[in-house]
Amino acid sequence: MSLHTRTRAIVVGAGIGGLATAVALRRVGVEVEVFERASELRPAGFGISVVSNAVAALRVLGIDLGLEARGQTIAHTEIMTGQGRTLRSLPIESEGDRLGAPSVAMYRGDLHAALLEGMGKVTVRTGAAATGYEKTPEGVRVRFEDGSEATGDILIGADGINSVVRRQRTGDGRPRYGGFLCWLAVTPYEHPRMTKGFNGHYWGSASGSASTTWATAAPTGGAPSTCPPTPPAPGTATRTRSSAPTPAGPMRSATPCAPRPSRTSSPCRRWTGPSWSSGATAR
Repeated sequence: MSLHTRTRAIVVGAGIGGLATAVALRRVGVEVEVFERASELRPAGFGISVVSNAVAALRVLGIDLGLEARGQTIAHTEIMTGQGRTLRSLPIESEGDRLGAPSVAMYRGDLHAALLEGMGKVTVRTGAAATGYEKTPEGVRVRFEDGSEATGDILIGADGINSVVRRQRTGDGRPRYGGFLCWLAVTPYEHPRMTKGFNGHYWGSASGSASTTWATAAPTGGAPSTCPPTPPAPGTATRTRSSAPTPAGPMRSATPCAPRPSRTSSPCRRWTGPSWSSGATAR
């Protein structure tokens, strides 16, 4: 099968992975249709870093999403203790110059919007929850909850941690709980020491448990920016992965307001498995 013919791809899932795959396939001449179980496409998630290798991979395909204009190029990353002592400093910007591509911190919804724009006329069908697939002599057929079907030459499963495509492909059961909890949010924050392009990781403890707090100085784009009038209690920053500690200062000196809206996430893990694809199906 040549990717330069009118090959047709079915992508299940319209998140970052599914849309990025659709953009790349369309760029090399593949006809793509994306199916998403949610009833509508809307911004989701909080902060995300698109690092140099991802930006470089897009450029190889001639795809420029204008990420630098949508977010903030990361200049340097500081890995610190909870008291602000530097454990390691990473020259992210100079490494990006060496590799020919920057690392960009941005609001996840802005990345999602950029990918939607980059897809052009690719059809995204919402309210389409996949229930399974089967191989056919011509390629693959996907079944959906409403009884409809879609056929194509190849199937890409990008439908998240509880992927229907993955479950049928690998049969590896439920995801494994990672053993920790994340608080995720985006909040407006300014501090003289938080210079443009700063990215900090603070390692400390909260209520006797290990925790990590990180902060990146970047535009929030379309992110919500509502703050309550009362600052959080001292030490709250140590319990949130999205608070903004003072660079070179302790975590307790940070976060002028509790970010809102926010949500918790219980990260789960999947074993990679022996292979990523089988015939016309990839996950």
